Amino acid sequence: MKLLICSIFYQQAEQALPFFIEHIQKMDPLPSKVIMYNFLKDKKVDFSKLGEMYELEQKEFEPDFASQIAQLRNNAVEKAKAQNFDGLLFLQPELFAPKDLVTSLFSAEKN
Repeated sequence: MKLLICSIFYQQAEQALPFFIEHIQKMDPLPSKVIMYNFLKDKKVDFSKLGEMYELEQKEFEPDFASQIAQLRNNAVEKAKAQNFDGLLFLQPELFAPKDLVTSLFSAEKN
C-alpha cells in the first residue's frame, strides 16, 4: 500500500515534532512519502530525520495560513492521485492516531 501523509506544521506543534516522527514510524503501513507544510514565521524547522526515513517534501509559508489550507489540501489530493498513492492521510503533528488507522480504514472498503 502506497501511503502519503500530509501535515500542516505551525507554532503550537513545534514541540510535537519528535513525537510525530516516532508516531509515524509505528504506523502500519508505513508512509511512502511525507509532506510537511511549515507555517513557522522566520523559523527553519529541521525535518531531516523525516527525510532520512521517507521521501519528504516540505514547503514554507507565511503564518497567515487560514486562507491557504484548502488549497494546500487540494494540492496534496492532486499529488496523491497523480503519483498513484493508495491513500492520503492528513495528520496533525500534535494528534496521534492509532497505528493501525490506515489498515482499519482500508479494510472498511470506504472512500
